[in-house]
Amino acid sequence: EHMTTLDNARDLDSIRRALGVEKVSYWGTSYGTYLGQVFMTQYPQHVDKVILDSVSDPSKGWYQANLNQNVSITKSFRIFIEWVAKHDAALKLGSDPDAILTKTFAKIDDLAAKQPTGCGPGSAELVNALVKAAYGVTYWPMTGQTLQQVLTANDLKALDEGSDGKPSDNNYAGYLGVQCSESTWPDIQTMVADARRMAPDNKLMTWSNTWFNGPCATWPVKPVPLTPVDAAAFTAPFLMVHETFDGATPLS
Repeated sequence: EHMTTLDNARDLDSIRRALGVEKVSYWGTSYGTYLGQVFMTQYPQHVDKVILDSVSDPSKGWYQANLNQNVSITKSFRIFIEWVAKHDAALKLGSDPDAILTKTFAKIDDLAAKQPTGCGPGSAELVNALVKAAYGVTYWPMTGQTLQQVLTANDLKALDEGSDGKPSDNNYAGYLGVQCSESTWPDIQTMVADARRMAPDNKLMTWSNTWFNGPCATWPVKPVPLTPVDAAAFTAPFLMVHETFDGATPLS
């Protein structure tokens, strides 16, 4: 019941008070930009310099933001695949973006149809690796090499999240604790219906996003509205940074 962004902003201010300082500087990325906006609204007198990088829209609920993300990641991933096609000499995946996309999704479908061996990676891990390319051009070379390994050599070792093969349950729990506690979430039937509607044109992220946020449909804590932000509350200048091809938090 105490994991909302407003709770997190209050926690930040308690850290400031514990440090015994009058003002703190703040840098946040993605969700951290919404936390920063709430912090700046609630405690403007205690904030000095601010950088907001990959800015979240404070006017949209988390469910709608995830639906929008399905579409924006599709666009960003297409731009990445076009880059892969231009670098056929290095990646050897062909020079036709449509053909590369077809092979990529065929591989995802092929892995999804097979039962993973032990804790080995499968279709979900491949999607997770490829989605990184939609977060920004920094990930393009690494993701391009991963795609090459998977498509040309059927080498899935690059998809392992860590040496122990275990994902971070704590990160996921923290994510759900915040997302599910704020804004309005539909029931699972609505989420699945929306996914079926969106998936044909947005293959990469739609189902992954749906199941990732699925627990919010039955979260035991009733969600509260997003905390409003007010730019007028913070009068000092601050810097907003955004990458053009960021699919996770779209530039628009």
